[in-house]
Amino acid sequence: MSTRTILTAASMTLISMTALAETYKDPRARFELEVPTGWTAEAFGEGVKVARGGAYFLVMDGSGDSPEATVGRLVSQFGSQWSKFLQLKQGSATVNGQPAPFSFNSGVNPKGVASFLKVTVVSAQGRSFALVGSAPQQGFTEVKAGFDGMEQSFRIAAPRPKPAAARSQPAGKPVVQAANAKSGGVISRNVIRGGKESAAQVKALGRLFRKL
Repeated sequence: MSTRTILTAASMTLISMTALAETYKDPRARFELEVPTGWTAEAFGEGVKVARGGAYFLVMDGSGDSPEATVGRLVSQFGSQWSKFLQLKQGSATVNGQPAPFSFNSGVNPKGVASFLKVTVVSAQGRSFALVGSAPQQGFTEVKAGFDGMEQSFRIAAPRPKPAAARSQPAGKPVVQAANAKSGGVISRNVIRGGKESAAQVKALGRLFRKL
């Protein structure tokens, strides 16, 4: 008996976009994801913003609380800046083999555009990241495959091994220590960490959100 593989239009679109995608690698080697053709990536805080038209996909540091608590906190922060904000669905998805709690919402964003918002938190390798996707409700189907491709291609890298301890120098010889250079294009350190943000951090985070 012969078998045939049946591909839906949505799956064919996702395969096509994945094939044409470019890999974005975090400058600090913490994560990577596939950026679909037609989308552009730029630094956003300590993460990245991938955008196409009025749609965007954010990768943000989500460490501090449990993944579920981080989802709730982010949804609350975004919802406070939207109007007619409503949670449509919540649950757990699988991202790169890891369970990932999510919340899918609708409302009117600060620019006055009726939009959808999805917040997902992925944890692996001792790290957690929030994936935030938003797009206007009108034309959402045109960008959904891009969102799905970026979410499913997201990978958290293993932490870099700590450098070996320096050997002690023989007596009488000076110890030469190399300066540690900071790596990565860090734009801001005002990121979401647990539930103990300072007032300055909260204001800075609000400024970032208002740019979306």
